[in-house]
Amino acid sequence: MDRLVIRDWADVERLPIVDKTLLCTVPTADLMTRPITPDLVRITTSGSTGVPFVIYQSKVEQYTRHVRVFAMLWELGWRPWQRILMLTRLEPDAVLPVEQDLCNRFAAVVIGNRAG
Repeated sequence: MDRLVIRDWADVERLPIVDKTLLCTVPTADLMTRPITPDLVRITTSGSTGVPFVIYQSKVEQYTRHVRVFAMLWELGWRPWQRILMLTRLEPDAVLPVEQDLCNRFAAVVIGNRAG
């Protein structure tokens, strides 16, 4: 993975799928890029699918993650006065009814903008 080069979609499709089940088979310390120390915040999933997944972050990472998302969007050209649609989910196969509704509305706006 250190020498990974992505040139096209076929390269993306060759990447291994890493899901919660696989991550739970590895000790948390082995997933970390630094030792687990008392200054880190312990974060867990709810465990609704079985075993909770545990990871640690620094307080700065934990409390500024939303700021980093918007900073990245700013770098990509988004500005706060522009509309934005973000669909996120914890489980990749869990599609909520509101998602389909939002996607339909978004598609109608995009198609309407192209027609006008």
